[in-house]
Amino acid sequence: MLFLLQTFSVSLHAGAPDSHISPELSSSRFAADWWPAFRHDLQHTGESVSTAPNNNQILWTYDTGSYWLGGLTSSPAVVDDVVYVGSKNSNVYALNASTGTPVWTYMTSDGVESSPTVMDGRVFVGSDDNKVYALNASTGALIWSYATTGYVISSPAVADGLVFVASKDWKVYALDEATGSQVWNYTTDNFVDSSPAVAGGVVYVGSDDYNVYALDALTGTLLWRYTTGGPVSSSPAVVNGLVFVGSKDGKIYALSEMTGNLVWSYATGAHVDSSPAVSGGIVYAGSDDGNIYALDAITGIYLWSFTAGSTIYSSPAVADGKVFINPSDGTVYATDYLTGTLIWSYATGNSLPVSYVYSSPAVADGKVFVGAHNGIVYAFGSLVHDVAITEGTTSQALIGLGHDLNITVTVENLGDYPETFNLTVHANSIPVASQDVTLSNGE
Repeated sequence: MLFLLQTFSVSLHAGAPDSHISPELSSSRFAADWWPAFRHDLQHTGESVSTAPNNNQILWTYDTGSYWLGGLTSSPAVVDDVVYVGSKNSNVYALNASTGTPVWTYMTSDGVESSPTVMDGRVFVGSDDNKVYALNASTGALIWSYATTGYVISSPAVADGLVFVASKDWKVYALDEATGSQVWNYTTDNFVDSSPAVAGGVVYVGSDDYNVYALDALTGTLLWRYTTGGPVSSSPAVVNGLVFVGSKDGKIYALSEMTGNLVWSYATGAHVDSSPAVSGGIVYAGSDDGNIYALDAITGIYLWSFTAGSTIYSSPAVADGKVFINPSDGTVYATDYLTGTLIWSYATGNSLPVSYVYSSPAVADGKVFVGAHNGIVYAFGSLVHDVAITEGTTSQALIGLGHDLNITVTVENLGDYPETFNLTVHANSIPVASQDVTLSNGE
C-alpha cells in the first residue's frame, strides 16, 4: 500500500532564553550587497543596499601593526564574507568579515595605499613598489604582476576583461585581466592618484594636471577632458548622465557624461580630495575644510553639511539611510542621509600629530568596515541571534507502509553567536524525528 506524504514541516526551539531563532525558509537575514571595489562599484556610487548599524558597537578589530609606518590608507573591499585591505607595511590582508581572523596575507615590496578590487576570484591592487598585482582571492597566491614606473596609489577597476588603473608615472593603464599584459596606456600631464570609474564603455579619471579625462575603454582614445582650477586626485562618480568629482580648487563638479561640459559646480572652503558618493539624487563629498556636504545632484543646490572638525580626505559611504565618513582625526561618523544629523560616532584612538586618513568606509552584510591611521581595521555592527532553515526536501513523494523516508533539512546559523537548539520534523502535524543541534556562527 502506498501513502501520499501530504505535508511535512520543521520547527526550531532555542536552547538559550535570549536566542532569536527564525524557523522560516530563508537564504539570509538581509541583502549582503558585497562591496567589491573602491567606491563599491564601477560607477563609484559609494552606495550599498545593505542594512547598516544604528550604533557604534564594534564586532572586531584587527591590528596590522603599521601605525608608525603610516597605518591604513587603503579602503576595504568585502566579498563573500572576506575583507580585503592594503597596509603601509607592504601587506595585502584577507580577513574573515565576521570575526576579523586572518585568512591570508600577501607582501609586496612597498606600502599598499591602493584599495583592492575583487572580481572573478581575483584580487587586483596597486603598490608603492610601482606594480599592479593580481592575487588569488581564496589563497593570496600571486597570479601576475605588472610594473609601471611610478607608485600605484590608484585603485583598479575591472570591466569586460580589462583592469583599468593609474600610476604616478602620469599614465592610465588598461591591462588584460587574465594575463596582466598591457592593452593600452594614456599619458596625462602629471601624477594620477585618482581611481578610474567605468560607465558605458568609457573610463573617467582625474589627474594632478587639473584635468578630468574621459577615455574610450577599449582603445584609450581621448573622448573629452575638462580643466578645473586645481589638481584632481578625487575619483569620479558617474550617475544618471553626470560625472561628479572634486578638485583641489575647492569645488565639487558635475559634468556631462557625454561631452564633459560643466553642468554645475559648488565651492567648499578648501581642497576637495574626497571622492563623491551619489544616492537618491544627492551628492555627498568631504572637504579639507572639515565638512561633508550634501548637494542636489541635478542642480548642485546646497542641502546640508556636517562638521567633522578635521580634514576629510576619505570618501563617504551611503547605506540604510546613513552616511559614513572617516575624517583625519580618526573619528568615524554616521549621519542621517537627509538631514546630516549625527546618529553615532566612534573615536579610533588615532593620535599622530599629522594624520592623512584616506581609508574610506565600506558597508556590506549589515556591517561597516574602515581602516584607521593607527593601523587597525574596524568592523562595526549589531550582534544578533539568527538561525534559519534554508532548505527542506524528501527523498520521494510516495512511501509504502513500513518503509523508510529520508527527509533532508539544511539549517544555517546566520547570526553572530554559537547556537544550540532542537530540530523537530513533523509529518502531517505528527512529530516523527527530533535532534539537538549545535552550530557555530556561519556554520
